[in-house]
Amino acid sequence: MVDGIEAARRSPFGDNPVVGVRGARTQRRILVAALDVFAERGYHDSRIEQITAAAGCSRPTFYQYFSSKEDVFRALASHVGREVVRMTEQLGPITADDAGRAAVVAWMREFSDFYDGFAPVFTGFSMAVRSDRALAGASAPVSAGFGRALRPHLVLENGAVRPEVMASTVVTMIVRANLLRIGSAGLVARKRFVEALGATVHRALVGPVPGLDAPSGTPPARPARLRRAIPDLSPPAGDRALSPQGERMRARIVEAGVATFPVLGFHETRVDDVVAAAGASHGSFYRYFESKDDLFRVIATEAAERLIACIDALPGGDDPLALHAWLDTWFGLYAEHGGIIALWRETQFPHPALEDLTQRVADVALGRLLQALGERAVGDPLVDAMAFLGLVETVPHHVHAFGYFTQAEAVDALVAIIRRGFLGLDAA
Repeated sequence: MVDGIEAARRSPFGDNPVVGVRGARTQRRILVAALDVFAERGYHDSRIEQITAAAGCSRPTFYQYFSSKEDVFRALASHVGREVVRMTEQLGPITADDAGRAAVVAWMREFSDFYDGFAPVFTGFSMAVRSDRALAGASAPVSAGFGRALRPHLVLENGAVRPEVMASTVVTMIVRANLLRIGSAGLVARKRFVEALGATVHRALVGPVPGLDAPSGTPPARPARLRRAIPDLSPPAGDRALSPQGERMRARIVEAGVATFPVLGFHETRVDDVVAAAGASHGSFYRYFESKDDLFRVIATEAAERLIACIDALPGGDDPLALHAWLDTWFGLYAEHGGIIALWRETQFPHPALEDLTQRVADVALGRLLQALGERAVGDPLVDAMAFLGLVETVPHHVHAFGYFTQAEAVDALVAIIRRGFLGLDAA
């Protein structure tokens, strides 16, 4: 699993950094143990002592190879980036026929297998960047590698979309869809997921192919878990009858939370930080909120309500300008609530109610998208709902948080991908 990571001993633990077979085995044990610990505890709550215990080695042995938890994660993330680029470079020709579709499906199968082995790295990347900004810079060459690998296969509308943007956006869709597949365990069979996602990616890259992208038939019924209503997003009962002064103070605290959580992170944010930003007292905070978790619930549910309402307004039909306008609106909402959404994506919450809210909102969003995409003539509505949600949930984060490309470039790429891959329009 981690054999592609070069084994080396850190200075000053020996004059020669090259290690032998025994040292290489020790380093691999540490890396595999770190994957297990990250998977069980999440990136934030993982500790070196937990990694060494799982690896069966001492802390001094750990420090021969890695300087910190961040250093271990960086090694794993670099390996993941190299492997994904390698898989992309080895793609067979993506032609507009059965052979091209089969090549993409084979790529999806290999990627999904790899994703399952390194899921903690994919899911923990955004949180790791908070304590290791070098990761964000290191990911840019990987994105460029995607562009180089996919460039020969891209069909661009009048050359309007840069290959690097198109490639990065497609890979973002694949990565996030796999995360939703794992998070929605049992919702869709793996074989169905791989084949349907491969078909969508193939359409996005070469356009719909007459005879190959046939109508999908009667849309399947929505699974019961996707038919649930939007969770109760109202404040607790005690917050409903407030004086005008109380409403203003509560709003100040909420605004302070919106500003503070994305900067410090969910785990690092304290009530002290929020009240300082709000210019309020601890007594005022606890008059309106039971805890930091309660404040985050209120902020997150407001963001969820706005975004789900935007999903409900997703335009149908063959109007690229309407889709472009919808994406601009979506990016605007993300600019307003994106920091909270990013925390939602990256955090393993200690509070069961927040974990449940996260899953319920994802289910509601998938259900609404499944309903919207079920009217098309192509594709698997359930798998495409996962892929679509992954796209619009993650690409704005790459624009606003990492600056991989501009919003205009991202929207142009999304319009092309959605029209070809999800709607079966704009045949090459």
